[in-house]
Amino acid sequence: LKLHQAGRLTEAATLYEKLHRAQPKNAQLLHVFGTLRLQTGRPHDAVALLDQSVKLDPANAWAYSNRGVALKQLRRLDEALACFENANRINSESAMVVSNIGAVAELRGQYREALNRYKQAREMMPDSSSILARVLHVSQHQCEWDGIDQLFKETIRLVREGKFEGVNPFSLITVPG
Repeated sequence: LKLHQAGRLTEAATLYEKLHRAQPKNAQLLHVFGTLRLQTGRPHDAVALLDQSVKLDPANAWAYSNRGVALKQLRRLDEALACFENANRINSESAMVVSNIGAVAELRGQYREALNRYKQAREMMPDSSSILARVLHVSQHQCEWDGIDQLFKETIRLVREGKFEGVNPFSLITVPG
């Protein structure tokens, strides 16, 4: 796990493979190995490993969530949504799970549902720049301008506090036509 956390993913994968051969029914190992496969662009492998993990430990919300992310990448949206809903039933406190439910709705073109989920996630995690970016994006897509000025003020606040990571805040600005 230390190699994985240090970003030494190739070395971590080699170690996980060895451990997996020795402990094929270790749910936690299957989870972290599946997560690593997801992080290294191998969502098919991730799904296979995470399938095994959730079968062995059906109470692991994070394994369901990561399986959902892999399935979402594969555009298997019904299965992804089922995973996120399972994760949400197990741990209803996770803003990222709620945000991922919104992401599936957005990919399906269900923008009202997506926006509602993103707003729910934002209430749970108000300083998340990635969730704020999704709220802004879908609000603008839906031409929902009420409160947009406050969202941009929040964006500026997060940028000033150094909390706006992974998203270019200026790419979020669109002008109504």
